[in-house]
Order: sequence, then structure tokens, then C-alpha cells
Amino acid sequence: MNEILAYAIGLGPYVLLALSAGIAVPAAMPWAWKNPEKWLFWIIFALSFGLASGDPSAEGSVLKQTTWGTFFLAVTALLLFSQKSEEKLALKHIPTALTVLMIWIFASALWSPEPFVSTKRAIQALGVVLVSLLIGRMALKGKNLFQLIAIPSIALIYIGLVTAVVMPSVAFDIDGSFRGITSHKNSWGQVSLIASLVSLFLWMNTRRKLVIFFFVLFPSVASLILTRSTTSLLSFLLIAGGVMLWQLIFTKGTIGKVFLLLNAMGMCIAFLVYLVYTGVWPLDALSDFVYKTSGKDQSLTGRKYLWELMFLEISKHPWMGIGYGGFWTNGIGASSALVAKLNWGPPVQAHSGYIDILNDIGIIGASIFCVLLAFHSRNIYRLGQISSDRSALFHFAILISALLINYAESSLLRTTHIWWMLVCASIIEVHLLTQAPKAATNSVLHTGTTTALYA
Repeated sequence: MNEILAYAIGLGPYVLLALSAGIAVPAAMPWAWKNPEKWLFWIIFALSFGLASGDPSAEGSVLKQTTWGTFFLAVTALLLFSQKSEEKLALKHIPTALTVLMIWIFASALWSPEPFVSTKRAIQALGVVLVSLLIGRMALKGKNLFQLIAIPSIALIYIGLVTAVVMPSVAFDIDGSFRGITSHKNSWGQVSLIASLVSLFLWMNTRRKLVIFFFVLFPSVASLILTRSTTSLLSFLLIAGGVMLWQLIFTKGTIGKVFLLLNAMGMCIAFLVYLVYTGVWPLDALSDFVYKTSGKDQSLTGRKYLWELMFLEISKHPWMGIGYGGFWTNGIGASSALVAKLNWGPPVQAHSGYIDILNDIGIIGASIFCVLLAFHSRNIYRLGQISSDRSALFHFAILISALLINYAESSLLRTTHIWWMLVCASIIEVHLLTQAPKAATNSVLHTGTTTALYA
């Protein structure tokens, strides 16, 4: 308790400012109070990628904690005071697996080497759940996740491209990688991936295909390519390919299935011809090409050595984990011995979210998380059955993107990381839509996603 009081006193005016702004701003601005869908993701993107964001994988700066804390307080006020009694969101609106996971995360502070840090980061994770509840409430009223992120994400792409023209020294790294208005190419790669996914579905759902292609989809994908962010680019290619396959199989009838079969046969023949002619497996050649074009080596720029050290750490507490957020504490504490063995860094994550999840909350917590994702996948399937649009496919694309990003960077369960926020929002929104009466669900889903940019 004394440690918490000392920390609060040390922050001084920041705490008072956060508390005052978090409660007073919504009350003082009726428009903001009544229309959170108009500003919610503008603030989320600004906090995730703006000047106050810092390293997207770190949670430690006073400025970052204060700005996010203010935002969470404002969202809490909206949830508590801006709803009619019949619209109140309760614990039942949160999937059971997510509730159990949050309980485990808070409980892990009891055995964490940094209990105060773990508690603080668990509160941040709870804040993300509250934001997701607000997003779910808006989905029930006809403003789904796709519509909420469409305009802000595409606007960010144009801001980044304008910055590249006006101030190229700011928008590009020394090696020529495009970082837009963020501090690193991978951060801008994630912005570009989100915008590219939104643009792809917008292009599929509208009759203005040429307009959307040249002014929305092309700029987003071009931005993604310029970042040279391998994980984000491969994620988009995989998802775009999967969406096209889905279109061919389920919406193009017999012609689409024949076309798909012919392509599969052609790829098999090309595979065999290449193998016989060169004596090299095509997948080996493909991996070498990826390494060369991305500038990475077989060790994934030192990641494999870091992962080996992390598995040694996990072996010390395999079942319960070290405690949520209690390991990476800016090179001190539990991670200091590991950091001392590296000749780069100091890192603030394991550069693989799956390893960080296992290290933080152990096999038990990771199992709860896997159950949560399994139930979410089932709900997405159910949503696809009761809806006639592509909303389920969009939620599936968000999930797959996050899983791929999480391989090379800690994002899932990483407090305020943008991909965890999107996945958590998707989990609650899909849960609410599949729990709602079918007629009400269809009325929500049929709110045209094609009008997202024009509403």
C-alpha cells in the first residue's frame, strides 16, 4: 500500500489531471458523450501510434500511462452513466473465458516478482476490456468494428503519405524503410495492415470499385509494401489470398471451383518441375528469398537466441508463469540476467507473443487464452451462419492477422497494444451479436459496411 501511495504522490499533477479529465471531459461535451463512435478510434490510434505512444510493446512511461488512464476513465464513465437501464452492459456480456482470463491475470500479481507492476498492467488490460464493451454496445446499435476503424485508419495512411512527400527525413528510416508518422517501420506496417484489410473489404463490398481501388486500397497496400515489414506484408498476402479463395469457392459457383482446381493442378505441376529441374525444394528457395528481401538472417536477427534464453526462464515457472507483466521491466528486475547475456537491446519483449504469454501466465493461463480463442472462432462461424454479409470474414481476418503478428512481436495480451485491442473488441462484439436475437442481429449486420466512408 505504501508503494502505491508513494507512486501516486510521485506522479503529482498527472494523477489529478487524469482523474479530472477522465470524468469531466465527457460530461462537459454532450456531443462526445452521445457520439463515442465518432472519436473512439481516433483517440485509440493517436495513443497507439502518436507522440505519446513510445515503443508499442512497452507500458512504462508516465505520459503513456496518464493518457491511457484518462481514456479508460472516460470510457468507464460512458459505460456507467450514458446508458438507459435496459441497455446496461453486465458481466454476462463478457465471454466467460475472457472473465476467467482476467481473473487469472490479476491473481498472477500475487506471485509476481514485481506485484505493483503486474497489478498496474492488469488494470490496463481491464481497461481494454471496458473499451471493448463500449465497442460491443455500439455494434448492437448499428456501428460495428469495421465502421469504427475505417475512416481513422485510412486517414492515417494519407497523413503518412503526405508526411513522406513533405518531410521524407521524418517518414523514412536511414535504410529507406517507410515508418510514416511512427517511430519504427513495424509500427507503421501494422497501421498499413489494418488500413489494407479495411480497404480490401470495402473494395469487395462496394460498387465504386475503381474509386475505392485507386484512392483507398492502392495507397494502403503501397504504404504496407514501402514499410518492408515482413510479418505485416505476409499477413496481408495470406489473408487477401484466403479471401479470394473464399470468393471463388462460395460465391462464384461451378466456374469458380473449376478455376480453383485448375490453379491447384498448375501449382502442383510447377512444384514438381522445379524440384526435378533444380533438385531444391521450392519452400527452401522461398524461405531464402524471404530472408534476402527482408534483410533478415536465419536466426531472425538474433531472435532465436533470445527465444532459447526465454524457454530457460519459462522452465523455472512453467505452470503459473512469473506473473502478468512482471518480467520485462525496462531491463531491471527479473529480466536483467537475460538482458546481460545479449549483445543488443535491451529488449522490452521476447519478440514472440506466444513465448511472452507462456512466460507471464504459464501453461494454465495460456490454456485459458487458447480456450478463449477457440470459442471466439466458433462464434465467428456462428456469425457467418446468421449474417448475409462479410462481417464474420472480417472478424476472422482480424484474428488471423493478430495471430501472425504475435509470432514476431508481442501483441496479444500486451495491455494497450493495438492488435490486442482489436482482437478483444472483436471477441466481445461477435459474442454480443451471436447472443442477440436473430432479427436484431441481422438488422445490425445489414447496416451497410459499404457506407462506412460516407456515413
